[in-house]
Amino acid sequence: MKNRIVYISQLIIIVISLLLDIVSLNAQVQSSLTSEQWLEDLEYTVTSLKIHHPHLYYRVTEEDFNNKVSQACYKTFYCVKTF
Repeated sequence: MKNRIVYISQLIIIVISLLLDIVSLNAQVQSSLTSEQWLEDLEYTVTSLKIHHPHLYYRVTEEDFNNKVSQACYKTFYCVKTF
């Protein structure tokens, strides 16, 4: 059970990292998606993780998680949305 939790946590970190990398690329390369659409994807991913992940805050506090997502959002879009 503990191995599964670690695996899922690592998988989520990878997914978020990949999503943030893709979002960063959007700022560098013109894409068919707008910044607003990428932000919607980020919001959807974060919301889905909060709803469905059984132990999202196992290794990181909810406050730290939200701060990291907000920082990534701000760096990419200069947005003021909080998660």
